[in-house]
Amino acid sequence: MSEFTTEYLQSIVFERKKVDIEHIVSSISSESGLSDEQVLSSRESHGSNYKKPPKFISIVISNAKSNLTILNILLAFACNIQNGQFIGNYFYLSFTIISTLIFQSALTHFFYQKRNTKQISVIRKQKVNIQFQDLVMGDVIQCYPSTPLPDSVLISDSLLTVQKFCAQKKQIKNVEFPFILNGSVSRGSGRVIVTAVGENSFQERKGRNFGFLVQRK
Repeated sequence: MSEFTTEYLQSIVFERKKVDIEHIVSSISSESGLSDEQVLSSRESHGSNYKKPPKFISIVISNAKSNLTILNILLAFACNIQNGQFIGNYFYLSFTIISTLIFQSALTHFFYQKRNTKQISVIRKQKVNIQFQDLVMGDVIQCYPSTPLPDSVLISDSLLTVQKFCAQKKQIKNVEFPFILNGSVSRGSGRVIVTAVGENSFQERKGRNFGFLVQRK
């Protein structure tokens, strides 16, 4: 565990250097996983995999950036409310937009909560079930269909197919130790070692909601 550092793994994921992947695999036992002491040490050093859902204001800003009409309507609505003015259909249009954004925010929180509390199998001396948000860097995940995957490196598989957030599928075949960034298992089984969790994950750092594979060349 001493050679298993954040900097070493991030140099792989973010810079995509050619490295000795076997070194990562050999530094953590795929059969016994992390010990209790290693789990605590990893959590203290790198945190857990809990991901906070975006705040309502962030969702509003995101939608406003993609559609300036929404921004103009919301600003006009705020001005009208401040002045005590309510203009017929214009008011109802603004109310509808705000209601939609509130619903979107609630739905986003629901899916974040559902993903955070998803039960997955990890190897910690023995196979145990934990919540997705309790993963730590270095955990060995036993993958099955529908298993959510954090940033990780595949160490063994049986025709594993990863479903990516960009709604495409790619079967992991004839690729030695591919990197997986933010996906879920569609078919097959296998084991992966977690390379980044929570705020240190690729998705959180890049601020995008998608996943893909980085293959070793």
